[in-house]
Amino acid sequence: MFSKSLTILCLVSICAASTLAQDAPVSPQLRVKSEPKGVAVSCDGIPQGGTPCDIPNLRPGTHLLTLTLAGYIEERRTVVLTPGDKRLIEFKLKPLQALILVHSEPEGADVSIDGAHKGKTPLLIAAQPLGTYRVNITKAGYQPREVELAATDCKPRKIDVKLALNSANVSVSSQPMGARVLLDGAIKGTTPCAIDHLPAGAYALEVNLKNYFPYTQQLIVRAGQTPRIVVALKAKPSSLMIHSIPEGARVYVNNQRKGVTPFKLEEAEPGIYRVRVEMPGYDADARNITVRPAKSESEEFRLTKNAGSLSIVTEPHSVKVFIDGVEVGTTKPANEGNLSQVYDIELIVQGDHQIQLVREGYKTVTATVTIKRNETAALHKRLPRLFISNYFIVLKDGQRTEGMLVRRYPNGNIRLETNPGIYKTFKKATFGSNGSITTTAPAP
Repeated sequence: MFSKSLTILCLVSICAASTLAQDAPVSPQLRVKSEPKGVAVSCDGIPQGGTPCDIPNLRPGTHLLTLTLAGYIEERRTVVLTPGDKRLIEFKLKPLQALILVHSEPEGADVSIDGAHKGKTPLLIAAQPLGTYRVNITKAGYQPREVELAATDCKPRKIDVKLALNSANVSVSSQPMGARVLLDGAIKGTTPCAIDHLPAGAYALEVNLKNYFPYTQQLIVRAGQTPRIVVALKAKPSSLMIHSIPEGARVYVNNQRKGVTPFKLEEAEPGIYRVRVEMPGYDADARNITVRPAKSESEEFRLTKNAGSLSIVTEPHSVKVFIDGVEVGTTKPANEGNLSQVYDIELIVQGDHQIQLVREGYKTVTATVTIKRNETAALHKRLPRLFISNYFIVLKDGQRTEGMLVRRYPNGNIRLETNPGIYKTFKKATFGSNGSITTTAPAP
């Protein structure tokens, strides 16, 4: 009886346990995959390992999955699980990207990153994965630049480069302008002339202009240089011929006396010359004369008379004439009598002048004459005679006679004026000696 009861009790217990097992809820199961693999997974903040991974024994309800991987944007997703739920969750992580701004001087340079062309400067690259890159910046005519860039986070990076020329930019100017420029015999233009992108090296530079001596030099250029060549061309020589009417005028060039007309200035440098021509009795004439390179210039000056003249007649003749203290000549004897010929003096400056008439044995006469432009003044003067003994005769009997020598006759006789108005002739046979007396003339 006891055995039978025990058996029944066991059967009841087994059935009850079986019923309980069937009624208990089954735990949800979760599997996580990602691209790329190896992403760290945490569920509700609890690390679960790297993808792909299984997360068993989760309670039904809401759970937060977090996936992190260096260089990628963190992913978060909320998952709601029911009892017995079996779920596969897949993630595709987005890599972190850098923001790169590239500037260059000059602009328009090509930008390549690890060999991939990205565009021309100024350039904004907004989706570049993090990493270390070689950035190449190139432009025709300039030396390339390579920059290493480490983009480790999302902070913007800026690359700013100044490109150096891989050639030279040469400028050539000259004075005067308009000269032809040649490099190694090839025409490059006229001054002012720019020669861009000239490869480094040595060149024969020539600058030439008509009527100027050519300029040559060896030009050595290096990459990146911007040499500026300034050439002062030397003009070929010129000449300047100066004429005047009347001739014989004094010539001054740049206030320096050079000669009298006709005058030629040889080897004249091109330029502007101040030429002045002067002649007594004429108005001076001055002007600027431009002398061109390698030219023979000629200039004529027609002088205008600004003076008058003076006609003088003296009695006696052979009188020295002084104007303002300067001796200008001597009156000549007329055909007969004691009067002189008319003595004309030209080109006397207008105005008052002092005239002195001088002859030995005569009183000096002084007069003031007014000279007018283009008019002739007349002066007729008689010089009072002075009695001055200038000769002696000693007769054979010893008698001495003094007086003014009037005449020596061909036969040897001598005529003296022994007193004013008294004349005596001495025969050669009657005197033993004779000669001049040194005297000082009395004051006029």
